[in-house]
Amino acid sequence: MALLVRDAALVDALQARLSAAGLLDPPTDGFLGPVTQWALMAFCGPLGIPFEGALSPAAARALLAPGAAWPLRPGDDLAGRVAAAMERRGDWICRHPEGLNIVYVEGMDPEGVKRPRRPDHFDDLRLLLRVAPGGRPELAGAWPATTGGGRPSVEEPAEPAGAPRLRLGQHRAWAIGRTAIGTGQEQDALVQVAPLAVTRDANRDFHREGDPLDSGLLIIDQHGGMDAPPGEVGGAGAGCLVGREQEGHRAFMAMLRRDPRWRASSAHRFTTSVLEAKELDG
Repeated sequence: MALLVRDAALVDALQARLSAAGLLDPPTDGFLGPVTQWALMAFCGPLGIPFEGALSPAAARALLAPGAAWPLRPGDDLAGRVAAAMERRGDWICRHPEGLNIVYVEGMDPEGVKRPRRPDHFDDLRLLLRVAPGGRPELAGAWPATTGGGRPSVEEPAEPAGAPRLRLGQHRAWAIGRTAIGTGQEQDALVQVAPLAVTRDANRDFHREGDPLDSGLLIIDQHGGMDAPPGEVGGAGAGCLVGREQEGHRAFMAMLRRDPRWRASSAHRFTTSVLEAKELDG
């Protein structure tokens, strides 16, 4: 393992294979950190390959065909439709049965029913998705949410460029920490720790179409909405990804703390996908 640590190119290749196996969030970084080591151990386990803290010849051979160990077989239920939409778009999916995938579906309720998005409403869906042994995706949790800002932040933005809104797609930029929302009250949250790609609602119409693009460290966290009314995001959201119900948000955070990647390293950066409901139609 010591030789592997000193060879960044080899570590990078190892990480690419573990990502293809659905165990290690991309992109690669050439650093043999604790999450990469966990992913290698997790890869070896179901194949019956002994893991003693080193990349064995047997593990190296198996990594050349990683898909066999961690399949993905979406069904036609909501979890399967979300996973299939992610696959079509090229999003990475954690396939370890204890790993969690964070997904927001815009214009959908917790029952999986499409709904028109309305300004200042919690009309989106926050999901935790996992892949059960055998490859079938299933829901670990589903809560009402919003990916858009509330009326105050959109109509009276703090910056002349307009309120930021996370672009559709997959992003990896959050670590578990603490944040404060408009009330000043702190809560457990996923805190932005890397730049994110956004649009700016310069025309203040609550839509992304035609909006200018931007990116940066913009304090786009994932937090709870303090039980705000379903039709009044208000000051609970200013570009963050917000789960309306505080109890649901606490459950969301508790589940993420059980993710083996976070247990391997509390600095683990979580990946999140944002889709539109129409993408689930195939």
